[in-house]
Amino acid sequence: MDGLAKTLLKVLNYGRAAFVCGGLIAVQNAQATTSESAGSAGEQTPDPMQQFWTQPSVTNWIAVGEHLMLRHLGEREYALERQDRVPQRPPVAEFDAMKQRLQQGIVVRSDLAQSWVRLQDFQQLSENSPPALQPWWNEKSLPLILSLLAQNRLPSIAPSFFKSTQDVLPVGTRSVDALASLAGAELRLTDLQGPIAVEDDDNGFSYAAIWDVGRYTLQLSKPLLRYAVNRDGSLSAQQGRTFELSAPVWDGECGDSYAPLYPVDAEELPGYAPSQDEVAEFFAAQPLTPRVADVISTVLNIRQSNADGLAVVSPLVVHQVDLDRDEVVDLVKWSGTYQGNDYQGELPWWIQFANVGGAWQVAAYYQEEMCGC
Repeated sequence: MDGLAKTLLKVLNYGRAAFVCGGLIAVQNAQATTSESAGSAGEQTPDPMQQFWTQPSVTNWIAVGEHLMLRHLGEREYALERQDRVPQRPPVAEFDAMKQRLQQGIVVRSDLAQSWVRLQDFQQLSENSPPALQPWWNEKSLPLILSLLAQNRLPSIAPSFFKSTQDVLPVGTRSVDALASLAGAELRLTDLQGPIAVEDDDNGFSYAAIWDVGRYTLQLSKPLLRYAVNRDGSLSAQQGRTFELSAPVWDGECGDSYAPLYPVDAEELPGYAPSQDEVAEFFAAQPLTPRVADVISTVLNIRQSNADGLAVVSPLVVHQVDLDRDEVVDLVKWSGTYQGNDYQGELPWWIQFANVGGAWQVAAYYQEEMCGC
């Protein structure tokens, strides 16, 4: 699995559920598929147990849980879980020791650049991408985005407000390890709960868990700073320390929603505007001086095909944000719609870019999925 694949899997995973009709696919499924492919090709796969003890982190702990499930849960165990409605996941001494290590508190030093996707890497996405990337290919909005990028619709930039990928994280970040590293905070695991019972019409009864952990809480020793730019240019700011998380759960419901990783105890910072009609957002390592940014909003008419293959004109909303008002754009958000099925109508998509060190990075990409395949 190459670096691009790993980065996209880390960054572009918004939901916690797996959706059966394309679009967002749980990152765990993609990683498992990739691991199996690597094994079949004769490649040496790293030992997740050893990786955790070499570098304790939540990400590596989750990888161990997935490893235990792949190794110890087969058709027999899953059948017993469905029949008896009792988890077949006995305690594993080493996994319990890892929990204790995380409960003591760890300091993670993440390379935050891995939480970003370079623009040129994003533009390589196609229907022929490697298997690990194919879940992120969607025939609805992505071709239009790639076409706009090929037309150089993003403004020319130079280094401006965001100097380095080590100073800021995109709103699409799905790793609390990275967020803790950005905040310079110790990370502690608390409030462990057992497997989550899930029942839906399609798949029947099952359990969702990271081996024997369904829900858990992660606590930072220092607050994480999250900023948003409102449409009128005012900045809002929140800080928080606590993340309540769970194993990926799909309950059979159709569709998905935008679910960024935010602290559950987030509170507004004094001196900033209230959050309203946000056009861009990000996590920062240090408190920001600006309270007002320049925001230019425009609407472009974009020609694309509808569900019947007919050419239609759809509006593309463009927001350009200059945080330090130096006439160099720092953030761009594109948002539009695509034609869903007959009863859903038009569905939204959006993508956010950030100027980091004078180069465009993809900060977030979301598309609401159609119900039905």
